[in-house]
Amino acid sequence: MDTLKARTIKFYLIKSFQLVVITIGLGLLLFVEGLFFGIGEADQMIESINLGSTGLLIGIMLMPAMYAIYGPNLYDSLVLSMGARRIDIFWGNILKEVTFSVCSAIIICIFGAVIDLPNFTTLSLIVPSFGLIMSALCRLVAIKFKNVGKLAIVVVALISGFVGATVGYTFEQNTLVDVFSNMNVGLFVVLGIIGVVAYAIVERLIFGSIMKLSVN
Repeated sequence: MDTLKARTIKFYLIKSFQLVVITIGLGLLLFVEGLFFGIGEADQMIESINLGSTGLLIGIMLMPAMYAIYGPNLYDSLVLSMGARRIDIFWGNILKEVTFSVCSAIIICIFGAVIDLPNFTTLSLIVPSFGLIMSALCRLVAIKFKNVGKLAIVVVALISGFVGATVGYTFEQNTLVDVFSNMNVGLFVVLGIIGVVAYAIVERLIFGSIMKLSVN
C-alpha cells in the first residue's frame, strides 16, 4: 500500500473512532443527567438507563449521517487537496462507516450484557444498519447537491428530532425491559440484512457519481 493511500485510510479510521467516542460520550452524558435530575426518585436508575440508551441508539443511527452530510465538502475536499485519489476517498468513507457500525454493534452487545437484557443485543443488527443507510444517503445527497448542503443539514436535523422524540416517548411509556422483551428477533435479522443490501446499492450509486467527477 502506497504512503498516500495509507494516510487516507488512516485519516478516515481516526474519524470513525472519533465518532464512536462522541456517541459513547452522548450516551454517558444523558445517563449522568438522568442520575442527577432523578435524585430521590424510586426508579432513578431505570430512568437513567432509558435516557442513556436513547442517546446511545440515536447517536449510532444519526451521528454518521450528520458527518456524511458535510464530509464531502469539508474532509473529502481536504484529503483530495493533499493528493489523494477519489477512489481512495470512496473506500476510506466506506471503511469509516463500516468500522463505526461494527464498533456500534459491539457497544450495543456490551451494553445489553451489562444491564442484563439479552434481547437488547438484537438491536446490534438493525440500528447500525440504519446508520449505514442514513450515512450513505446523506453522502450521496452531499455529493450530488453540494449547493443545498445547508438544506440537507436541516432535513437531517428534523429527522433526528423526530426519531429522538419517538424513541424518547416509547421509553417514557415503557421501561427498557418492557420495550425489548417482546422484540421479534427474526424480524430484526431480516431488517438488518435489508439494511446492508440497501447500503451496498447506495454505495454503488455513490461510486458512479465519483467516477463521473473523476472523468470531468
